[in-house]
Amino acid sequence: MCDRQPPRPARRASLRRWGRDLAAVVLAALGVLTSAVVAGPASAHVSVTADDSTRGAPEALLTFRVLNENEDATTVKVEIKLPVKFPLASVRPSPEPGWIVSTTRATFTPPITTADGAITTGVGTITYTAAPGNPGVPVGGFVAFQVLVGPLPAGTESLAFPTVQTYSDGVVSRWITPTVPGAGEPDDPAPVLRLGAGEGAGALSAAQDAGPGSVTAADLRATRIMAVIALVVGGAGALFGVGALAQARRGNVTSTPSA
Repeated sequence: MCDRQPPRPARRASLRRWGRDLAAVVLAALGVLTSAVVAGPASAHVSVTADDSTRGAPEALLTFRVLNENEDATTVKVEIKLPVKFPLASVRPSPEPGWIVSTTRATFTPPITTADGAITTGVGTITYTAAPGNPGVPVGGFVAFQVLVGPLPAGTESLAFPTVQTYSDGVVSRWITPTVPGAGEPDDPAPVLRLGAGEGAGALSAAQDAGPGSVTAADLRATRIMAVIALVVGGAGALFGVGALAQARRGNVTSTPSA
């Protein structure tokens, strides 16, 4: 005679519940890790890149990318302050459709020394204002402003461009805080252009993509996170297998014929 077996539907329902609980835990862990991968390093609210970031380059085309991070308003004004300690002798903003471009002058202290003499004044601030009929940078969008400058200074490794962003609801975001090496990115970082010693050596900004074959800190961080995700998935699979085997063994034990 055989012992009475537990109802098979009950065993199957128990296994399904166990599987659902495990799947919920795995999905929650993957959600947290995936969000970390997607977010990556602190996002660059306003970033600056250049087609040539070599120290002493005769000219460079700067591109300022401004993100609209206000969920209820558009960006209607952007003010970019140019470097003071290492000024730029020539600054030529490119016209941008739908935007009014204006500049203010600044006194260079010390002046820029050239073969033709000292340059004591130049552009200190560039302001982009949404023209009538232009609602500005939409929610979730961005705008790119380009400025031809030159020459790039040879005596520094970076140039900061403090930027003030004004929204249509009157809110003002001031991206003006310097980033201190080793201290992490501040909440309101000023965009920074990194200058290199030779052609292709400059890392333009935290938001700029690395060249082909380059490995950045962000790459390493993403690799580590993906490795953790792989471990979580592998561990979950192993746990599921162990649980299923245990369930099967319990079912076999209860169905073994008695002597």
